[in-house]
Amino acid sequence: MQAALLEQERIFLSLPLYQGQRWLRAVLLHPATNEALIERLRTGLERLITQERRRDRSRLVNLTPTPTRIDALPPGPAILKQERKTPEGRNLPTRRSHRTS
Repeated sequence: MQAALLEQERIFLSLPLYQGQRWLRAVLLHPATNEALIERLRTGLERLITQERRRDRSRLVNLTPTPTRIDALPPGPAILKQERKTPEGRNLPTRRSHRTS
């Protein structure tokens, strides 16, 4: 985030270690600091955070395994879980049975 902010907005924030984590730190004491610069910093950070969240979500989607249909399994013995419910809809302990092709 620090490098992207410097590259895209030409704004440098330091990256000190605080309580075991890295934090972006801005020092706003320079005489040339004005509201436009602070607004550019705010919008740049918002955009970078949004991009990072989208990237994280797309990684999660790509890591999610696709469900396999039972009929797509190769032939041979397989163990299937049989869900059993009471008439009231409560789950009972599962039994395992062998399926043969």
